[in-house]
Amino acid sequence: GKEEGSTALAGGTSNVEAFDAYLHGRALYEAGIDEDSDRRALAYFDRAIALDGRYAGAHAARARALVIIGNLYAGHAERVRTYDAAAAAARTATALAPEFAEGFSALGFALASGKLDMRGAREPFERSYALAPGNADVLARYATFRSNLRDHARATEVSLMAATLAPLNA
Repeated sequence: GKEEGSTALAGGTSNVEAFDAYLHGRALYEAGIDEDSDRRALAYFDRAIALDGRYAGAHAARARALVIIGNLYAGHAERVRTYDAAAAAARTATALAPEFAEGFSALGFALASGKLDMRGAREPFERSYALAPGNADVLARYATFRSNLRDHARATEVSLMAATLAPLNA
């Protein structure tokens, strides 16, 4: 119905169990403890998706978790598969919720950090910034991207905006 569509537009879910799994995964992901906790975070995001396949936020979070796992723990063969899966998960998030900044931010992150495709990452990162200039997480990823492009003035400007929005987040 109409309510379901508006929820998907925002990237969320009306499934309480899926949201709970997402929150558990997010807590583990943000804690950044070790490989086991990062892989458990991924499992929670996978559970959220199994409970609601249209949950764009869970697909975006899955993409970010896969990039971290690929960067930190995977051997070469697994790394390539992991980055491909991350980009696919992020693309799913953007298709499900075309106005959801986190999906585009995750796609930019997967392309830049995972596949080292800076040219391909530019558009999704710019779109994430345009959709959510008030989201500190989106801004932080965008600032890192701009810094990687050696656009230090823009990176600094956006970093300061993110710091103003979330002063306790290092």
